[in-house]
Amino acid sequence: MMRIALPLLGELIEKYPITVALLPTGYGKSRFFQYRFDMVDKLGKLVHVLPLRAIVSELAEDLGRNFKDAVGYQAGIHVDNVDKTPFLTSRYTVATFDSFFMNFYGVPVLEMWRTVWHSDVAFLISRCSHVVLDEVHLIVTPEEIDNVEQEFVKVVTVIRDLIKWNLKVNLKTIMLTATFYPWIFSYILPSEARDKIAVLIYAPENHEYSLQIRKILKEAKIEFAWDERDEFYNRFKDYAEKVSTYLHYVSLGEVVEALLKNGELGDKVALMFNSVRRCVTNFEFYADMFRSAGYEVVLLHGQMTSHARKKALNILDKSSKVSLFSTQVIEAGVNLDFDTLITEVAPPHALIQRVGRIARYGVQNGKNYGIHIVIGEGDFSYCEGIYDVRMTEAMLNYLAKHASTNTYKCRKVNINWRLPSKDIDYLKLLMSIEKPNIPTTSRISAFLDLLTHYRLKPTEILKTIDKEFNGSFIRSAALLSLYLGPSEKIDEEINTILERYVIPVSRDFIGKNYNKVLEVEVKNQHKHVRLALLINDRQIKILTGPTMNQVIHYPLSSLNQYLKEIRRKLRETEGENPIVYFLGLQAKHNIKFNEEWGYITW
Repeated sequence: MMRIALPLLGELIEKYPITVALLPTGYGKSRFFQYRFDMVDKLGKLVHVLPLRAIVSELAEDLGRNFKDAVGYQAGIHVDNVDKTPFLTSRYTVATFDSFFMNFYGVPVLEMWRTVWHSDVAFLISRCSHVVLDEVHLIVTPEEIDNVEQEFVKVVTVIRDLIKWNLKVNLKTIMLTATFYPWIFSYILPSEARDKIAVLIYAPENHEYSLQIRKILKEAKIEFAWDERDEFYNRFKDYAEKVSTYLHYVSLGEVVEALLKNGELGDKVALMFNSVRRCVTNFEFYADMFRSAGYEVVLLHGQMTSHARKKALNILDKSSKVSLFSTQVIEAGVNLDFDTLITEVAPPHALIQRVGRIARYGVQNGKNYGIHIVIGEGDFSYCEGIYDVRMTEAMLNYLAKHASTNTYKCRKVNINWRLPSKDIDYLKLLMSIEKPNIPTTSRISAFLDLLTHYRLKPTEILKTIDKEFNGSFIRSAALLSLYLGPSEKIDEEINTILERYVIPVSRDFIGKNYNKVLEVEVKNQHKHVRLALLINDRQIKILTGPTMNQVIHYPLSSLNQYLKEIRRKLRETEGENPIVYFLGLQAKHNIKFNEEWGYITW
């Protein structure tokens, strides 16, 4: 029997304004419209929103091969053979969370650093599209921040606002996920949505997760896709017996070295870290050890160049024996298959996605699978500043309660991470997390309402975003670019420059590390950043930018103001093709930049 949930999903999308598909990792959610493009023709126009750029690249390429010009993308990357559509104009546009929601509120990502914005175009097109939200709650900061809860507040607030708008104008909202905590519905659904939503759950009706969803969504249409003849069910029904899960109360290094020594890793190994810094540090320390054991070694994270990311994904696709050092960038939607996972401890929604890369297409007899969750000494330093520690601790208590004791440093737990079951499963793991008390959303909601109903000047919008929301109303802080390329006349095209020499960093990262990573000019006792600009598509210029204090506290408005003045001095005509392209903040010339793998160390 085929995967029974997918035809049901199509029926619900056609009938209901809001559809939520709660289906396991690897079930085919993200590629539903790839096989039902006839539904896109019926709907008219659709934007598929994803949390991470790596997933946008893979999905856009797959769809583009089949549907050509009907598919476009918008993200801070270059995708071969697919049109980039910054205003989301393609019939089926694949976009990152940041790109979509900036446009949705009239802040065109293409024109962020330009003098003139076409805000109405960005606003109108994004608000005349049906929207797929694909695991978008997995948005996470790439490095430690002080207030993890604030980022979650921003994410759920914009999702709620989108649903409210789509209901008002008769557009569909489709949410695809394997990892919704039941209580998340209370944060993302406006009151008027309660009787206009259909929820599809891949679980028996009497499963405790199903019962909890029924309890929360009393007025919703709830459909259950559960049949033991289902093809997916038969692939994973023996998962818990054949894929062992271990809790390690030692350092990640100790786990890696022990497994390498004992030859228990299989041919494809994923090592996953919660922060970029630890990912890079461990890659540099253990890469040669894995190479000596016959593995190709690959690095993948959110602060690397697009060129290096493409190279990494290409190796992962073709190599028969490989070890991947990665952060959250492969947690959702990327079709990679591994035998062994070694991961830093994280909350259920992150672990479920990571484990979804193990035996992704089914458990094969004779293969040695293993899931190793590294807790360390129990101080939760691995997830602090990235994830909610209380959620992680609650999950570990639940797993430990059901675990057998091998040694005091390692405990085994039988859990089915891919299917609901009578014993422990991934849905029960989501149930183990109580509803958190999140900060008030009133300030964010009021600002989003202002952006929706009034067309403000770009400088007003950017100043408010800086002052009230740390440079971003959808993330913990603004995302900026760091430029690491040549500083003279060049022959390379702009896409090549962006792919090879630009990496994304957050305002928080700049605030903590500017002395180590940024080129600084001192003027009148103030430290100024240096701005890397491409002039007339052929010359790189490095010019003086805002003060460091301005970039840290007012990143968007201060950069916009300086770039506006630079454009004026270079006699760029407002509204015409720009001659100045902002590449990013100039990195220190002596910074350690690994061009092969596209990352810096600091």
